[in-house]
Amino acid sequence: VPAGSFLAQLLRERYANVDPIICGFALLLSAPFVFLTCISAASDTLLCYFFVFLGEVSLNLTWSLVADILLYVVVPTRRSTAEGFQLLVSHALGDAGSPYFIGMISDALRILLTSNLNASSDIVTNGTSIAELRDVRSNEMDEINFKALQYALFTTCFVEVVGGVFFLITALYIVKDRLKVDRAVKEVAVPPVSPSGSSSDVQSSFK
Repeated sequence: VPAGSFLAQLLRERYANVDPIICGFALLLSAPFVFLTCISAASDTLLCYFFVFLGEVSLNLTWSLVADILLYVVVPTRRSTAEGFQLLVSHALGDAGSPYFIGMISDALRILLTSNLNASSDIVTNGTSIAELRDVRSNEMDEINFKALQYALFTTCFVEVVGGVFFLITALYIVKDRLKVDRAVKEVAVPPVSPSGSSSDVQSSFK
């Protein structure tokens, strides 16, 4: 998480819109690592954890920058509301909603894969004991359960790509939005004087 902030500080003097650019490329970079994590989970545990590490590092580059972006594109009087709304939505769609969403996809895929297995099953029972048949069936169901969850987790790669694209689109407007907030803050700090000599309502700058 601090690496994202450090990288942005190094590049901000040269690129004013570097924050959303880093977030966008971080998500786009994380997506293939998450995909490789899911692929390698069944074959190589150490390789899987290696890709988990790379995917998480790339993903977490965005955390501190998202907080910065949220604060400097919102006027001070609305920042607490914006922060609360951002936390609510991110947790509702993230750690609260995503496990349920992944579970629904996994359940649907498991039912589909099981029905395909039943339709194409052609096990010869001659000379095969009931116990052996049960072992074969159990192994097939374990593989189906694994594949169903694996395929469901691929949706996270898609979400990361979509998020990365949105961040890159944000980079086109971030500088203009930040300047608008800076102008609004300066107008409040030095309120214009009305013809009668009294200061205008400072709150009008935020309307």
